[in-house]
Amino acid sequence: MPSIEVYAGTHLNQPIKFKPESGTLIFPSEKSFFKGESVSVTDIEMIEIATEENVKQINPTWDLSKAKLAESRPSAAGAAFGIAAIGFELLTKGIRVTFVAKIKNRQPILATTNQKTFDQLKAHLQK
Repeated sequence: MPSIEVYAGTHLNQPIKFKPESGTLIFPSEKSFFKGESVSVTDIEMIEIATEENVKQINPTWDLSKAKLAESRPSAAGAAFGIAAIGFELLTKGIRVTFVAKIKNRQPILATTNQKTFDQLKAHLQK
């Protein structure tokens, strides 16, 4: 199940899970800690690759630089492996995308996920 690392807009210590087969996002929840709250991807009102402009329009206090830094971080193999570690992460996890999204009845989010998951979420918006 693909996960979405959230930097602003929801519980920052837990990722959002995406179930492509059922078209649902599972948000971490204080009410239902282990299960989370299910939200249909049809509730996504806007999803775009994060830019300074659209991030500041949504929330002027958010810091895109922290999310971008995490987007390009190497895997746990460490700095000693340098380019090989980054290449391995790209092969196993794919290209990382930082994005902003507005979801009905929720706060907007600033998050990062892999390109495939982002494309799947964006495809639901275009239906």
